[in-house]
Order: sequence, then structure tokens, then C-alpha cells
Amino acid sequence: MFEDRADAGRKLGKKLLKYKKDNPVVLALPRGGVEVGYEVAKILKSSLEVLVVRKLGAPHNREFAIGAITEDNVIFIDEDTINSLNIPQKTLEDAIAIEKKELKRRVNYYRKGKKIKSLKNKTVIIVDDGLATGATAKAAIPYVKTKKTKKIVFATPVSARDSLEKIKKMVDNTISVITTEYLSSISEYYRYFPQTQDVNVVILLDKSK
Repeated sequence: MFEDRADAGRKLGKKLLKYKKDNPVVLALPRGGVEVGYEVAKILKSSLEVLVVRKLGAPHNREFAIGAITEDNVIFIDEDTINSLNIPQKTLEDAIAIEKKELKRRVNYYRKGKKIKSLKNKTVIIVDDGLATGATAKAAIPYVKTKKTKKIVFATPVSARDSLEKIKKMVDNTISVITTEYLSSISEYYRYFPQTQDVNVVILLDKSK
């Protein structure tokens, strides 16, 4: 159990100390992942960047991910889930269109529309505040792979074991402070888990410079 995202970030950062010598880039997934990533970056004395990823929610439950979209139009679609729920193609296309607009808004707000700094030949540590279905990570990782990085690590305070096993096949290493067989809600592992606001993301990014 973590007190909050900052506490989770400090505990995660300690598990990532072996990467400090690599001068890594911490690539946080907003919004909650930025609070965690900020603490990780402080411990590793590394730069903090934000990669905007938007979850594609199921029509009956927006919190249940059926895919995700990230910058440069990298899209992950969970075909098995979409087929099992009989989600029409038009519904999926509409969801993607909506999230593309929100993604653009956040990029403009967080980075004033600028691209992420070059990740070429860098060790990149992707950080989120939890891994449930893994949809956002499955969109983020292919994006990072296009940047000719040296090494990719996925790190999170808490994860569902089956999702983490799938992510392991996509990256060089994974780090999870707590791994559980069943993860119904990431918030269950935090005493204090309010929604991170856009303004807090910008404040932390500015403080990390």
C-alpha cells in the first residue's frame, strides 16, 4: 500500500537506481504517472518528459480500456476485447476521433505543442501510476520504439501479473513494486488517490527542469 503517488514514486525510484549510471530519460504517462515519474526522476537525477496517451474506453464503461492512442498517431486496439463486446467499427472510430482531439489539447497544454526531446540512444524508463489492462503501455511502447532508443524499461508501482507478463515481451525490462494476481482498481493500492489535474502536470514538469 502506498500513501500517495509521490510515496509510490520514491519507492519505485529506489528499485530503478541501477539505471542511474545510464543517465536515463523518465517518460511519464499523464496524468497520474507524472506524479510518480517526478519522484523517480529526482532519485535518478534524470530528465522528465511526458508522453501523452489516451485510453479508448468501452461504450458501456469508459474506464474499461479497449485500446489506446498516443502521439504520432500510434494506436493500440485490443481486437479480442472489441470482438467479444461486439463493438461496431463506427463506435471505435468515433472514440478514436474524440481522443485525438483531447490528446492534441494535452500536448499543447503540457508542452506548448512541442515534440518530446530526442530519445535516440537513450535508456528510456516509461512510468505510470499502475498497470491494469496495459492498454496505455501497449500504445506507449511502440511509440518509444520508433525513436531508436538504447533500452526501454517499463516501471510502475503496482501491476496485474498477467498484464505485466505481456509488457515484459515488449521491453528490455520491467519493474513493479507490487505485482498482484488480480487488479480490479489501481486506487486500491493507494491511501490517497485523487485525480491528477492538468495544472499539476505542468507544475511538476516545470519543477523538474
